[in-house]
Amino acid sequence: MIAIVGLILIGPFGLYSWYTQTYTDSSSASLWRRMSASPQTLGKSRTLVKPLLSLLFTLLGVGMLLDKIGLPPQVFLIPAALGFLCLPLAVICLFPFRTPRFVNMEYQYMKRHGMLDENGDPLPQTSSVEDDEESDDNDQGQGAL
Repeated sequence: MIAIVGLILIGPFGLYSWYTQTYTDSSSASLWRRMSASPQTLGKSRTLVKPLLSLLFTLLGVGMLLDKIGLPPQVFLIPAALGFLCLPLAVICLFPFRTPRFVNMEYQYMKRHGMLDENGDPLPQTSSVEDDEESDDNDQGQGAL
């Protein structure tokens, strides 16, 4: 029974943390973004793997709970089957496919902070003042030859 409660609680927490990271600028979202930007993470695949695995945990927990209650197999196998459908989708997300913009964390961040043009593409990055000074120094050194 503890495993069922654990699955039902872990899943929504994962969905909440993914939603917060993707669509908000709260302090907890920035903390979770920094934690998930560590070198051992799976790169861009974390965009959809986290919500799919969280949904898997939640649906399997609900299916196990319905089984414990004593409902017929037709009822508790529905959330279990939907949960197991999330697993191959999560594995597919590990391949280097582009994620849709509406679930991409980086795109949503740029959208919230006005870093996109009218077509929804990222604005070109401007060079910093230090880069301009270094290029001026390099030009002067070559002109002195």
